[in-house]
Amino acid sequence: MPRPTLTFRPDVLATREWLALERQKLRQQHDAGSPGIQVCARLTELFDSVLLRLYESALADFPQHADEFRQEVALVALGGYGRGDVAPYSDVDLLILHSRSAANVSLLAKRLLHDLYDVGLELGHSVRTPRDVIRAAFKDPTLFTALAEARFIVGSEAVYGKFDRNFPRLANRRWRSMVTAIERARKEERLQYGETVYLLEPNIKRPSPDGSDFEGRSADAPPRHRISLARPQ
Repeated sequence: MPRPTLTFRPDVLATREWLALERQKLRQQHDAGSPGIQVCARLTELFDSVLLRLYESALADFPQHADEFRQEVALVALGGYGRGDVAPYSDVDLLILHSRSAANVSLLAKRLLHDLYDVGLELGHSVRTPRDVIRAAFKDPTLFTALAEARFIVGSEAVYGKFDRNFPRLANRRWRSMVTAIERARKEERLQYGETVYLLEPNIKRPSPDGSDFEGRSADAPPRHRISLARPQ
């Protein structure tokens, strides 16, 4: 029995083919000697472009909700993606930020998640209000450090502004407890996964407690938001 043929909407197929072509161009540039940091920055721009294409396609296909999506929902890059430090096949860490009055946000989220997967991107995502994501961040050190690198992509600047104003203010107020929580989380990861230097296949996405591995150094770089987690001397 023949396998069913996968079919994509024309806009998804065109974006999928364009992404594959651009990735190949970047691979060739890197092989020719382009610095990794330039390739990472260009990949971030490429992923942004893919997301914007699919976002505009969704708005065009749901005209009855387009104003709601523009005014009540913001797409936000987190972590390495927010920082502009994307490896060739890194996850796209996306926060779909919305107001409480965005009644149809799940429709947009479902559409974007399916389309991003179909074009060939690995996705990590969450759908939250500014208040909810900030509350969650102070209970989850991993989420907290990802939010410290948050970057607005498209949508409602007003919704994003609620997060952008309140998260740094509250983070700086609670820096002592967050430093302790982050250090504890890193120690727990070391106990669970072992020291990076002793692993045959080290996972550079998992920082060591002293930040001596690659991702740890990146996470300790100055964050995009005005958050100071340095201990006073």
